[in-house]
Amino acid sequence: MLIHNLFEQQAQAFPDECAVRFGNQALTYHELNEQADALARSIVRLYPDDVFIGLSTRRSLKSIVGMLAILKAGKAYLPLDPGYPTQRLQQMIADTQVQACVALGQDAPFFASLGLACVDADSEAVPNAAPIVPATHWAYVIYTSGSTGKPKGVCVGHAGVVNLILWQARNTKVQRGSAVLCFAPLTFDASVQEIFLAFHTAGTLVLVDDELRLDPPRLLRFLEQACIRRADMPCVVLQYLAEAAEAEQFYPTCLHEVLTGGEQLKITPQIERFFNALPGCDFYNQYGPTETSISASCYQLQGPPAQWPRLPPIGRAIDNVTFDILDEEGQPVPPGTVGELYIGGAGVADGYLNDPELTAAKFGGAPGQRRYRSGDLVRCLPDGNLEYLGRTDGQVKIRGNRVEVGEIEARLSQVPGISQAVVVALEEEPGQKQLVAYLVPAEAKAPPALAAVRAALKQHLPDFMHPAAYVWLPQLPTTSSGKVNRKALPKPEASQPAQVPQQVVGSASEIAICQAWAHVLRLPAVALDDNFFDLGGNSLLALKAMVQVETATGYRLPLSALFEAPTPRQLARVLDAQAHAGPWRSLVPLQPHGDKPPLYVVHGMGLNVVIFRHFALAMPPDQPVYGLQAIGLDGVTSPPDTIEEMATAYVAELLEHNPTGPYALAGYSFGGMVAFEMAHQLRALGKEVVLLAVIDCEADAPKTLAPPPFWARLERQWHRLRWVARSFWRYPLAACQHYGAYAKWLMQRVAGQLPSNHPETEVERFHAIWAQNDQAWDRYQPKPYDGVIDVIKARNRIHVVFEPRYYGWQPYSRRGVRMHEVSGDHEGMLLPPNHLEFAKVMDLALGKRQLAAVPAPAEAVLC
Repeated sequence: MLIHNLFEQQAQAFPDECAVRFGNQALTYHELNEQADALARSIVRLYPDDVFIGLSTRRSLKSIVGMLAILKAGKAYLPLDPGYPTQRLQQMIADTQVQACVALGQDAPFFASLGLACVDADSEAVPNAAPIVPATHWAYVIYTSGSTGKPKGVCVGHAGVVNLILWQARNTKVQRGSAVLCFAPLTFDASVQEIFLAFHTAGTLVLVDDELRLDPPRLLRFLEQACIRRADMPCVVLQYLAEAAEAEQFYPTCLHEVLTGGEQLKITPQIERFFNALPGCDFYNQYGPTETSISASCYQLQGPPAQWPRLPPIGRAIDNVTFDILDEEGQPVPPGTVGELYIGGAGVADGYLNDPELTAAKFGGAPGQRRYRSGDLVRCLPDGNLEYLGRTDGQVKIRGNRVEVGEIEARLSQVPGISQAVVVALEEEPGQKQLVAYLVPAEAKAPPALAAVRAALKQHLPDFMHPAAYVWLPQLPTTSSGKVNRKALPKPEASQPAQVPQQVVGSASEIAICQAWAHVLRLPAVALDDNFFDLGGNSLLALKAMVQVETATGYRLPLSALFEAPTPRQLARVLDAQAHAGPWRSLVPLQPHGDKPPLYVVHGMGLNVVIFRHFALAMPPDQPVYGLQAIGLDGVTSPPDTIEEMATAYVAELLEHNPTGPYALAGYSFGGMVAFEMAHQLRALGKEVVLLAVIDCEADAPKTLAPPPFWARLERQWHRLRWVARSFWRYPLAACQHYGAYAKWLMQRVAGQLPSNHPETEVERFHAIWAQNDQAWDRYQPKPYDGVIDVIKARNRIHVVFEPRYYGWQPYSRRGVRMHEVSGDHEGMLLPPNHLEFAKVMDLALGKRQLAAVPAPAEAVLC
């Protein structure tokens, strides 16, 4: 079986299921299969005898179409990253003799500059042709770092990948329709596992762009928004994600499985707390070199996270894979003894392209019994799991990527002015390994500028192979045998370049940024015009730097800001511009991404919009959601006297944010009446209101000038008492919590107090807004609305409701009321785990797919 056959089986069985999604775009299994078949025929017609076809790694639906098309055409794909140094790409192209690359039209000029023809993934395909005869049994060739200074291409066949995917399918919670994150770039073989596990289980592969991949706070929210069930990411990325979750106090409860690998996993306190917050999520530590078809073993961490081993083992071999632990003479070691791991079985690759000597050295055995010599030191634990203990050579893992330090050393030695170079990987913090280069200048008094050294490496090596720090030494320390004594090399802090300043003079923002960068980059100081990336920064260190800046200043900037403004002076200007962006506003972005009409949700008596955050992040990723917090929370603006004034102010912000519409409105509790008035005002302005939803908000009966008679007031109080008794009978615990909190709130209002977590200034502010809102509600005279009203009510109706069937809204809609019910009580309906159900109901309301509206009464009440 070939790996694309796994996809084709599901395309035939479930043609209408969503196969892949990227932003607002998606393809069903049928559409993806049709497009891949058509492109495959084009490839066969244009390049019938080629073994390899290049594949641009730029993320898009077309990259997945292209991958499948190349495989269907009987070729092996060669992932080519446009962000890699040109000379490295040219080495790969020359080694494979590839002539063409499947890419989007926008990348055609770039690949043409490399001598490749561009097979446009957007172009029209040729009609059905003769059956395709495979040109190779390889699926792909992926280049890894080589100790000789030249990357080596690993040729991986279909059989090993199919074996892995079938094994994983037997051991996963992923099922038809499950969303699977595609985190790894196509240059990384983990992407093959992500893509085809999703396809083999009829799941939905979810692509993310590079900016989102490198922004843990945003990625956290995206996981929840997209309802991702399975995520696979390198250990260092998982660490950053756990740190972000702790800082944000937000955990993606949608996750059912998390897999990691690429380097030694360390269970840090942040990772422990991350999985404590996700008790239903399975966590796996994977191991496997590229030469053994992605993953050769797996270990599931079970039980309470506090009891997990700090350095988890790499597990046992997966089905049809064998492990042997041998000594330096190639003999088996006794149980529990350290030895080198040899891997055999179904996953072993064919070897290195055009390098028979290295293939013979690393792959051995008769056909069907071939083994790969991994270079990894392990020992077998009493329970049969393997413990990883390091390497036999100079290979290290940086951000999940294999790096041969010899390749970096070879490149550095070719830089004019450098006589010797040694590169080591240091790990100052758990899971954060960095490369440090130790250089001996050819002339002691005139070492080359570091900028020139960095520029030379950028021409040949990808960014994960760039040293984070450089140390100049008069000579390298040696052992008694004359070899370089790597253990005697000084830490980089002791030998930073002389041009780094010791003090910085500038604005408060500039100083804060310089100090944050110095902390992250482990430098004594950073100058105002230093470039973050020239100082050794990379994309993952950029994440830490931006978190440090936010901690110091209170303002969050997108990661892209650092790439656009890479010096402290430039970034400070961006930061100051945000800090002085304008007056305080009611409109708060909760989930600003997507091209659908935004949903605007008005606050309740809680005044802020924090409670909306959970459901907003659970909405479809293309549905923007904004909250409207109460006017007056800034302590400067006076709260409005009437609901009409409040609605006018909020409508003004909506028109500024979204001048043309359409508008989807919702209001929670007290905010339901404000949203109702906003819909009236927007309609009066000729604007389109596509949704008016009131959330657990009951409309009062139409008001009259005369006070209600005594018997009516008595009947209302009797109803209130009966409802409270009913709540305590049906929901005793929840009722005690609800009415207890309400009683405490009343006493605090009477005593002029608030809970201790509110400053004194907030006490007066909250009281003023509450009082104004109470009076505004009492004075408001609602008029019938010429549209449908969606009422979303809590299933556990603990608080008093006087008209439980339609919550009193039927007289106020000329086109009827749609009723919806969500699990939970008044507050709990918006909080986990009920927020997921609430988000689905809101999405249905936005899509107008719910039940028909309850008709309005024959005579709408006019006031």
